[in-house]
Amino acid sequence: MNTTLPLTHFSRLFMISAALATSACTTYVAPYPPPRVIAAPAPIATYYRPGPQSVVSVYVDPPVMQPAPILVGWAPPPLLVQVPVPMPYPGAVWTGGYWIWEGNWVWSAGRWLAPPLPNYGWVQPYYEYRNAGVVFITGHWSPPGVFFAPPAMNLNLTLATPLAGVVTGPQPIGPLGVFVPAPPGSRVGIIVPAPIGTAPAVVASAASVVNVGMRVRNNITTINNTQVTNTVNNNNVTTVTVVAPATATANGQAFQSVVPA
Repeated sequence: MNTTLPLTHFSRLFMISAALATSACTTYVAPYPPPRVIAAPAPIATYYRPGPQSVVSVYVDPPVMQPAPILVGWAPPPLLVQVPVPMPYPGAVWTGGYWIWEGNWVWSAGRWLAPPLPNYGWVQPYYEYRNAGVVFITGHWSPPGVFFAPPAMNLNLTLATPLAGVVTGPQPIGPLGVFVPAPPGSRVGIIVPAPIGTAPAVVASAASVVNVGMRVRNNITTINNTQVTNTVNNNNVTTVTVVAPATATANGQAFQSVVPA
């Protein structure tokens, strides 16, 4: 028996085999697993003690009325320590040392001054942290019966231009609102929330601050079962309390002290 397939049938089988051999095969490749993201550990806050600060006494005569506010792009440095010398004559007013804006934050050393006119009061410098920077009003004299007026929140201020060559400092570290510069030796940029009109010197003897947490608060006195909140202004010398948790101070110890304002 002849088992030879017809040529036409053989050709047909050959063509089908060749087509299968040369046709593209679809290959399934498993996707790579998504990359594993490992969160980096939170950086540990390191305390860097600021370097020596130069004492610059500008000795500009304070204005005799509340001046216009200035908007500065960075926080003033920590305060410096300055112990008042004895009163040179009756009626002199100790103005205290504070940071003033003169194209840079420079130190205006405390000194005894005579009021420019009778019954004029000394108004402490004003620092307020707002979104764009620090609103600053320098220390000044105020006529009797005239009280300090904080700048309106909708006031449009332009950032003050630093002097040529001045290196800008850090943004304020702390909550928005009125503050005083941090105690001597504190981390640069730290601010201490305080009531309006608080003298910066109230924190000069407090512990150095390295983290947010120190604050100045009004004292509340109870008289005949009635609570009276001490206010701080240019005509009323009272006391305030400086407090800080242990996590805020350089020595790791909590701080609380009643200080004359």
